Amino acid sequence: MSSSLLGPDPANGGVGTYTEKLASKMDDTTPTFFDPGWNPIEYAGATINALRNYNRAIHIQYTYELFGPHGVYTFILLPVFWVVTRLRRTTLAVTMHEVWDGADTRGPVRTLYANLMHLWLVLFCDHLVFLSENARTTFQEQSILETGTVIPHGVPADETVAVEDPKAHFEVSEDTFLITQHGFVNRRKGFNTFLEIAEELPEFEFMIAGGPRDERFDDYYEQLETEAPENVRFTGVLDEEAFHAAFQASDLAILPYTSIYQSGIFNWCAAYGVPTIASRIPYFEQLHAEYGAPELFDTVDDASSLVRQLKANDSDRQELSENLEGYARENSFERVVERHYELYESR
Repeated sequence: MSSSLLGPDPANGGVGTYTEKLASKMDDTTPTFFDPGWNPIEYAGATINALRNYNRAIHIQYTYELFGPHGVYTFILLPVFWVVTRLRRTTLAVTMHEVWDGADTRGPVRTLYANLMHLWLVLFCDHLVFLSENARTTFQEQSILETGTVIPHGVPADETVAVEDPKAHFEVSEDTFLITQHGFVNRRKGFNTFLEIAEELPEFEFMIAGGPRDERFDDYYEQLETEAPENVRFTGVLDEEAFHAAFQASDLAILPYTSIYQSGIFNWCAAYGVPTIASRIPYFEQLHAEYGAPELFDTVDDASSLVRQLKANDSDRQELSENLEGYARENSFERVVERHYELYESR
């Protein structure tokens, strides 16, 4: 039984990379990638490729930009996938990698457009899948959806890479306690808060392990470099070896995100067992309640106190690391793949 997995081009960010990785873990599953833009011929070609050879399920890894700017081609392509899967008596699933909320849809026109988009997603698929409970709740508040399935991101624990002398990659001495934030740089991830924490803790070394994904965030990255205190180093965009080295070099990771429904970076922290603290937002609150990780903070002062506490107590850091490893075991790619197979058979 073969399936077709659809997502954005991996070169454009984490959702495409995740789509590619998930497809590689599943039997007889072919990924099809959509490039952003307006060109309808390119979308038609990718759609034909996705529909060509499958007999089990079409599974869309959805972002609002997947099918054209602001998702405009969603209103055409989703019914096409729906009709084909009806004719073939197969399953159509959509995983929501992001969910518009009130902050994204201010004003009556944007609200109406979002409501119509969400209605379309509910009507034209067999299963709507969310990566966290709070993502499902947010979507339900803006649509007629009464149910929905939660399948979290798979943790890539079997893809960790041992790097010799990881701190040396970043010219950091082995005995330095290194505090990190990882990933592509954008405002939603709260890198400015990371700098504020670093300013409160001049006795510690901090590192932003990542850079801007594209030119849209160049100015923001340059602003961070200009405003950073002296105890913060910047790596820029990392190659694969340096990406893995950064997690192994880290003694403590901070995720000061302002709004998020899933985090591939958190999963990498879990895969490497990096003690992690994060801002108190619903996604991280849910994880903390269930797994005891990450530790949470409300303010910069809270985060600074938490850093000092964890630095001073090896046992607290070890417990946090073990909680993360427990999360990784329960959300391995193998388990996530099994849940996808069950989903496809439950139409």
